[in-house]
Amino acid sequence: MIPEAVLDAFGVPGSAPVPLPGGQGSTWRAADIVLRPAESAAHARWAADLFSGLSGPGFRVPRPVRAAAGDWIAHGWVAWRWLPGATADWSGVSPRWPQLAAASRAFHAALAGTPAPPWLGRGGSPWTVADQVAWQEADPGGVLGAAGERLRGQLTSLLAVLRPVDLTAQLVHGNLGGNVLFADGEPPAVIDLSPFWRPAGLAIAVAAVDALLWSQAEPEILGELAGEPQLDELLARALVYRLASEVILRAGAAVPGGSLDGVARAGQPVTELVLARLAGRPRPAAYLDDARLAELAGRAAGAAVTQLHPAGTRGHGDPAAAAGHTRAIRRLARLADGRTVFVKAAGPGTDLTAELTGYESIGPAAFMPRVVAVSRDPVPLILLEALPEAGWVTRWTPQAIADTEDLLADVHATTAPAGIPRWADPGPAGSGSWLAIARDPARLLRMHVCSDQWLSANLAALAEAASRARCSGSQLVHGDVHAGNLCYRDGRLVLADWATAAAGNPWCDIHSWLVTMAAEGGPPPDERQGPGADSHAALIAADQVLLAPSRASDPVLFDLRRQRLVVALSWAARLLGLTPPEGAGPAGRPNRVPGP
Repeated sequence: MIPEAVLDAFGVPGSAPVPLPGGQGSTWRAADIVLRPAESAAHARWAADLFSGLSGPGFRVPRPVRAAAGDWIAHGWVAWRWLPGATADWSGVSPRWPQLAAASRAFHAALAGTPAPPWLGRGGSPWTVADQVAWQEADPGGVLGAAGERLRGQLTSLLAVLRPVDLTAQLVHGNLGGNVLFADGEPPAVIDLSPFWRPAGLAIAVAAVDALLWSQAEPEILGELAGEPQLDELLARALVYRLASEVILRAGAAVPGGSLDGVARAGQPVTELVLARLAGRPRPAAYLDDARLAELAGRAAGAAVTQLHPAGTRGHGDPAAAAGHTRAIRRLARLADGRTVFVKAAGPGTDLTAELTGYESIGPAAFMPRVVAVSRDPVPLILLEALPEAGWVTRWTPQAIADTEDLLADVHATTAPAGIPRWADPGPAGSGSWLAIARDPARLLRMHVCSDQWLSANLAALAEAASRARCSGSQLVHGDVHAGNLCYRDGRLVLADWATAAAGNPWCDIHSWLVTMAAEGGPPPDERQGPGADSHAALIAADQVLLAPSRASDPVLFDLRRQRLVVALSWAARLLGLTPPEGAGPAGRPNRVPGP
């Protein structure tokens, strides 16, 4: 919370501050001002001086508020006038994207001629180091060494094709996409300047890369930027910058599936796209359109596709019911022979190898959907039976819970086939997940589940518990059991979406399901817990933190991760004898997270 002395200093005594999304979990609104800690006094005073006089057509900026003593800082806090507006959803081709591009041009035109502050580029922050690697001003060896094989390959490929950029450097905003607020009838508002000294076009290039990486934006957004000088070179450096910063921030985190593995999956198609643009090649195959998908699906099924429309992971035509949050392409296809099939193809940043191997090696199995066809070239493709719409689990009734337990017993009685991933015991690296959070506690605090004080008091116990987690094993595990993946077919429960299939410890799989079930309104996990529950709960909680997107970029997935985090963290606290986290309601249920 904000000390009362801070509220007094900025003229809002007695107000009830409300936490705001973003801002690394430390930004609050009190009356008509926004308050946040001044992490660097020099940066805070410089930004306030700059924004106090910055104006121009095509954009808004918040104005800083002086404290009663006349300084921009009081008791370690700064204040800004609140501006109406909200960040945009950058998925697909956002209608706000042209406005962002125009606002970036206007904002950076107004900044032109502003001198760089003397401290810029110093201090060795992850973002400074990543920026210097991207502009070949720092040795990339440390980043490449920590990146892991897949991500190292992407960075190496990008670094190898960088060419000189002959553009004038100036002050630029290095994190624009999530720091522009849109309000009807008002110009976009640019907030939270992250300063770099680079060409003006880099700002929108970084925003484009972020939208492609994290928000499932389509490559068509780059058409809006066609007039930017040396755009493809700027995109390449923006992508190196973002991937390198993720390596620095996430290296050492041990979560199921691997935190850097997720970055590598997201980075692969964007890397291919940028490399193709630099080489003048067509768009990579990972970006499939429906016409091409229909052709490939018809070829695999042996019957032409006559109709193709969106499908959620539940296998029917209501996209709002989708529970999946990968970039795999999902469609329902009507075939010329009268059949309807569910089509799943590898989309940008997705890898269907394990799922394909699972269907080919395990099936047919009563606990899996029936396979119509699979194909690996030119893109991985799976065609499955379309499961009945009325059969999907929507509530955790006692019958649904019992049937899921029986289904998982069958799954876990199956020896995992060769060729699918194998879960490993995290060992000492398990504590690394929590240490990564300790290095950047805003990752957890932004989710409004616990206070900084609670985290500091309990971090060591959570890290120690996670290091004891036993995840390895030889049995088949699903890895993502939740209501949206469970459907009754002919009176028997079927488990869909085998993208995370692996060989592992069944109890790790079960405990992950228990957390998810409780987050979806089912009973608390304590009622069915098994061996290693305390260590699995601690590891699952860290997983939710490290894999959660920003709330602005994907509010649905953010809220899903938060709900599971509350359950897992509360469960771990009970088993380890810790005080409950403040963000948990009764029985470990999530309290409401504040919204915009």
